[in-house]
Amino acid sequence: MDWSQYAFVYDLMATNNPAYAEIVSMAKRDFNCHGVSHDGVIADLGAGTGNLSLELAAAFRQCRVHHVDSSPEMILHARKKAAWRGLTNLEFIESDVEGYLEHAPALAAALSVHSLYAVPKPRRVMTLLFQRLESGALFVACDLGRTLDIGDWAGYLFQEMRRRTGTLSALAAMIRGRAVASHNKMIRARQVSGEYWIHTTEEFAAAVREAGFDVVKALPVYRGYSDYVVARKP
Repeated sequence: MDWSQYAFVYDLMATNNPAYAEIVSMAKRDFNCHGVSHDGVIADLGAGTGNLSLELAAAFRQCRVHHVDSSPEMILHARKKAAWRGLTNLEFIESDVEGYLEHAPALAAALSVHSLYAVPKPRRVMTLLFQRLESGALFVACDLGRTLDIGDWAGYLFQEMRRRTGTLSALAAMIRGRAVASHNKMIRARQVSGEYWIHTTEEFAAAVREAGFDVVKALPVYRGYSDYVVARKP
């Protein structure tokens, strides 16, 4: 799966998708509520263009934030946004998630949003993460769990954009964001083929528990397509 082309339109999607904005808000709220106990390392796994790693860096300036992503284009966009915001406690690491965790330092907290479903061995990744996290460390995870309905998402995004910016602007944004629809079709194909992980909320929470974590809460998000878990290492 080539995520490089997706990088150029990812923020267009994120800006115009209230369901995604809700995930960002929830993760920020849970990190602020549960906190990070000291000036350690927070890892954002599959961090994309930095919509959450930048928020963590701004909220926990005493910490170092590892922005981990395998796409150099995603990292390029994140670097530009970090520079614009004057954030200096971010370290950009070009790596797949499993490769990073095999050599990661002790982590004070970790975040993963819409990345675990696409890794070859998501349960191994969570086990590796458990081993790298310090005792009591927070883990916030949101993962795509249900098969994407491309028509449903296209209709939702168009209506949301039309409501906020008008029909012509919404049409223009949909045209600019055609790569999003194309990429989502590829994701759906891999979900259907079994290459990408499909799960219910209960199954996702159970996998987090099996890795050794205590699950604080688990709920469906992203219009029912994804699952959101807050957990801690005992």
